[in-house]
Amino acid sequence: MAKDSFASDGVPRDMRTAEVSTPLGVFRLGYLGRSVVYNDLMERGVERFGVPPTGPIEHGPFAQGSPPDQLNDYFLGKRRTFDVDLHLVRGSEFDRKVWFELARIPYGSSLTYGEVAERIRKPRAARAVGGAAHRNPIPIMIPCHRLVGKGGGLTGFGLGIWRKKWLLDHEGVKA
Repeated sequence: MAKDSFASDGVPRDMRTAEVSTPLGVFRLGYLGRSVVYNDLMERGVERFGVPPTGPIEHGPFAQGSPPDQLNDYFLGKRRTFDVDLHLVRGSEFDRKVWFELARIPYGSSLTYGEVAERIRKPRAARAVGGAAHRNPIPIMIPCHRLVGKGGGLTGFGLGIWRKKWLLDHEGVKA
C-alpha cells in the first residue's frame, strides 16, 4: 500500500469495515485486502478498541477468503488458520513481539504467559505478556485466548473468561 493511503494514525484511508455475528457476539473487523487492522468485539454497541468505520459496514455474505469470511469460517469450524496480514497501528515494540509470538501458537494448543515470555527472551515478563495480550487489537486472529495460567488454568481475558473457555473448547484445548 502506498504511504499516502494511510491517515496520520496509520489506519488505511480506504479501510473496509465488516460485522461478523458469532456465538460470542458481533465482531467488527477493519481490513483492507488481506491486511487486518483490528477485530473489535461489539459489547452492547460499544467498540472495545474504538477505531471508527471508514465507510459503510458490511454484514455479509462476505467475499470468499476475505478476512471477515475467514473469521466466519473459524467460528463455523471450517478454518483453523488465518491467511491474513496483521496491520498493527498501535502497540509498543514489546506488545508487537508478544502479538507475533501469540500468532505462532497453533490451533488446538496453548502456552502459559511464562512460556511466551521465555520465547520472546524476557523470562521475567509473564505479567507484561498478559498486559500485551489484553491490548491485542486483533483477537482471535492473534489468538490471545490460547494463553493460560501456570498449570493450565483459565486466567484473564479482555473479552471475558466465558469467551476464552468457549474458544478453547471450540479448538479442543483441555484447560
